[in-house]
Amino acid sequence: MLKHACQTAFVATLGTEPQVVTIALDELFARDPDLIFEEVVVIHTDPLQRGIAEALPRLDAEMA
Repeated sequence: MLKHACQTAFVATLGTEPQVVTIALDELFARDPDLIFEEVVVIHTDPLQRGIAEALPRLDAEMA
């Protein structure tokens, strides 16, 4: 029998306001301080589009 490791991922969509992603993460960690995400996935439209182009580096800086 195969055993599967349980992994958790946080998946979010990014608009022009990157703080929405970090606010959601903060809320989840406030509810469960022991929560661990093995992966954070952010889905967005064209990274060269105005708004997204500014939001991506700001989000990267927050997640570092």
